[in-house]
Amino acid sequence: SSIDFGTRLLPHHLLAVAFDQAGSEIARAEQAVNLPRSSAEVQMVLDRDAAGKPSTVQVLWQSLEADRPKETVLLLDGAPLRVDAHLRAEIPAIDITRPHLLSVRTFSPSGVVAETELAFGGGLETESGRQLTAIPIRVLAHKPTPTAAELEQWLTIGDAPARVVGVEELPGDVFIVRHPMNFEASIRLDPSARVQRRSTMINASGSALVHHPRPLAQFMWPVPAKTEASLPVYLMPYTHPFEFSSADDFKSLLTNVSYMIGAGHLRFADAVAVAGIQAMRIRRPRAVILLLGEATRDESELQPAQAREYLRSIGVPLFVWTLSGGDGGWGEVTDVSSPQNYSKAFGVLKESLQSQRIVWVDGNHLPADIEVAPAARGVIEAIALR
Repeated sequence: SSIDFGTRLLPHHLLAVAFDQAGSEIARAEQAVNLPRSSAEVQMVLDRDAAGKPSTVQVLWQSLEADRPKETVLLLDGAPLRVDAHLRAEIPAIDITRPHLLSVRTFSPSGVVAETELAFGGGLETESGRQLTAIPIRVLAHKPTPTAAELEQWLTIGDAPARVVGVEELPGDVFIVRHPMNFEASIRLDPSARVQRRSTMINASGSALVHHPRPLAQFMWPVPAKTEASLPVYLMPYTHPFEFSSADDFKSLLTNVSYMIGAGHLRFADAVAVAGIQAMRIRRPRAVILLLGEATRDESELQPAQAREYLRSIGVPLFVWTLSGGDGGWGEVTDVSSPQNYSKAFGVLKESLQSQRIVWVDGNHLPADIEVAPAARGVIEAIALR
């Protein structure tokens, strides 16, 4: 994970398009050049019958780890499709006059998740591939998830209605930025259990394989390492995800996981920004937790206010928790040093994740480009702000 701290990060893509002799597009390939790239990637290709209707979908997977994913989950409009040994699936009879959303998630043997989406139908076949943007919104006051048709009336891009392909209600992902040592978190969050257990030391690449019926949490360590490439960058190490379902589960992660390599020259604000990029990449409900302790020295290139503003602009909620009462220059913080305060803070985090929905919009847009129409105020709100 890396970031150019000198400029505001915007998505840029390399695009290659092939045309036939008549000038019609027949294929395209696209690669983001300034967003993080995973060690495992997945794509989908639609096969059509003689009438031109989608009949099967082929999942294409590549990884630095293995030739095949450990598990593949393929959904059509939220309903699972059976994937055979060759990573193919049949598409059932559907109404091709309206848009449909195929989404696939694969798991490598070590738990690296790769996922992608493909929209078709409803006039989307005019190109061989369509760019979709995952836009996070918040549903207010425990109201039901709106339909794609409702969202098309409520969301605009500029002065035009957004073309909504689908909307998903998914478990959330939390990125935790914390001091690499777990000693202070263990003492302040769970002092009674500290002497009864042995802390789990997990390096930057360790974790068990997880599925995703529950929220996930992973650590982004504020200890960047400079690469040895001709154009070196600083990379933030991180763990793979851990499942959690309760405040106690989450507390266990906060108090047990450590990263013992290079605990000096900490860069909390920079790590928060990188965690925001990763959270935006996963295209699910998301949040970043910054857990501050007494050691608040920060050698980041970014200021806390800049990191806050960046996450706000890309639609990633940021929660700054403190173990010692100090704010480390972050301004508004939440004291979690007591059991009551921690439980309350976790409840706010849980509510934030559960209220988020991912709206799939046709086209390539920044999250802050989407505006909510006055008719939807009080029902939904945008998370990303201009």
